[in-house]
Amino acid sequence: PDEKGDIWLKLRCENNVVTGYYSTDGINWNKETFGMEISGYNHNTLGDFQSVLPGLFAFGNDDVTFSDFKYTKID
Repeated sequence: PDEKGDIWLKLRCENNVVTGYYSTDGINWNKETFGMEISGYNHNTLGDFQSVLPGLFAFGNDDVTFSDFKYTKID
């Protein structure tokens, strides 16, 4: 990471499996080992549930700033 400790994050959903990626320079990406199958997360199985939406969460004692958040459909 740079002197500010920046990190880039992205989520990718392919075939109903969401996987996370991170980068310390915004160019070279590392794939996380987790993957979450989400095809059952819909209003047919969870009542009034409408869709899966990404969210950002941070914990600890330091300040965190999120910036340049965007949602992009990848064909």
